[in-house]
Amino acid sequence: TLRGKVMRVLPAENEAVNECWLSDRDRFSYEALDTPERLTVPMVKQDNRWIETDWETALSYVAHGLTSIRRDHGAMSLAALVSPQATLEECYLLQKLMRGMGSEKIEYRLAQSDFSLDGKVAPWLGMPVADIETLDHILVIGSFLRQEAPLLATRFRKTAQRGAQIGMVHALDDDWLMPVAARLVASPDKWLTMLAGIMEVIAHKKGVPLPDGFKDVVTILRAKMVLDGSADDPNGWGASMEKIADSLLADGKKAVFLGALALRHEQASLLHRAAEWIAAQTGAVLGCLTEGANATGAMLAGACPGTASGVSMNDIASDSSKAFLLLHTEPELEAANPPRMMAALKQAEMVVAISPFKQSMDYADVLLPVAAFAETAGTFISFEGRVQSFGAAAAPAGQARPAWKVLRVLGNFLELDGFGYDSADDIRQECLAGRRPEMVLNNISGEAPLFVSQEAASCRRVADVPLYFSDVLVRRAPSLQKTAAAKSPVVYLPETLFDKLELADGEKVRVVQPDGETVLPAYC
Repeated sequence: TLRGKVMRVLPAENEAVNECWLSDRDRFSYEALDTPERLTVPMVKQDNRWIETDWETALSYVAHGLTSIRRDHGAMSLAALVSPQATLEECYLLQKLMRGMGSEKIEYRLAQSDFSLDGKVAPWLGMPVADIETLDHILVIGSFLRQEAPLLATRFRKTAQRGAQIGMVHALDDDWLMPVAARLVASPDKWLTMLAGIMEVIAHKKGVPLPDGFKDVVTILRAKMVLDGSADDPNGWGASMEKIADSLLADGKKAVFLGALALRHEQASLLHRAAEWIAAQTGAVLGCLTEGANATGAMLAGACPGTASGVSMNDIASDSSKAFLLLHTEPELEAANPPRMMAALKQAEMVVAISPFKQSMDYADVLLPVAAFAETAGTFISFEGRVQSFGAAAAPAGQARPAWKVLRVLGNFLELDGFGYDSADDIRQECLAGRRPEMVLNNISGEAPLFVSQEAASCRRVADVPLYFSDVLVRRAPSLQKTAAAKSPVVYLPETLFDKLELADGEKVRVVQPDGETVLPAYC
């Protein structure tokens, strides 16, 4: 920093975490701190015009609005969305505020659509980051690995170059810049079938029964000669299934990982249960590549509905939600179903955006300026369960305040108990008291695998999250937005469909899905 301004970001060398590396995303996202989009003063919308105001007026306005909406529509009309990039302390206070007002509608897993294993698993990497390099056999299911976890990808690359066998189940033949021994590339609606084929090979070679429900799909695979090494298997799926199964059955250290694309899948719980069976039968560790710097911390902080509440993301993204608190998130860009979420936000009576940036201005009613990552104290808990606390390196911009302080004062305005904290340390200690990560993190659901066929579609959208589009910071970092990885979205179509539509490269097409459509240039 220089005169209170962040000038450069460098890695803190730690062999157990990042060695000496830092990704470009982490190195340059700080540029967003000094953009014209910084929100530096509280703002309230009146008569469709944004008016700057003071903190007391803004927080009083928010407290009055939340209280009135709860009175008129009930406590469960209040909802909150929080980014998994928010600190442990911010997540903890937001959920405490919501539950203090009687609502269970709080969620950090914005891109997830299947919550069937809630209460049964607490996803994490399954091992320390450094242990990736000790693995001999790896299966990764549904991951744009280099985009989702750039530094973790360097560990995978090192172990692959050392001779470890890596298998891939993916929607695209993604280039991980490392040797991949076996690839199963198929539409996401076929992933469970791909895992069923791997399970059949494992069951046959170990002499164990295949789980109920999987026998029928294996019969179909055999009928198509996919599992018999036939020339009628043009995709080479059968050979890849056998190679992956043989690798996981070999001696050595093994792991099966579910990537972010698998965790966002409509059948995420079924993929998890199948992967769990594969790991158990082969002696592999099961891991999850969760999204966001602090997804594990958000989970430990309770920033999601309680399992007994019966609340789902569909309940949050519905017209039953009349007030929203948005913390460090832009739901129109981060939610699993943006059109549905936007419809809920636009019909709400009050939307409060708590952010370092001027955002959501077409549907928000209040903007509360808060400190960005370098301007606040807090804690992140990585997907290996490592607790890392930090202090502020620079002062917040303008009248912005650390989000934990804003939430603490808002709790006082709402006359809620237990909001008398003096520091971020006090909040962290309360949150983690008797609940350390190693006591909670668990990838084993204990649920038997279940096969449910997914409706086949002539086309299925596979949408990765671009490397420099993942959160409010990187989307506003000028240097990152000038890179090839940040280019405008395009549609890549299968060659047969591209030719059928008689398209030329770059010609625009209209892409339609339920509740939404867009026009983008198409390429083969």
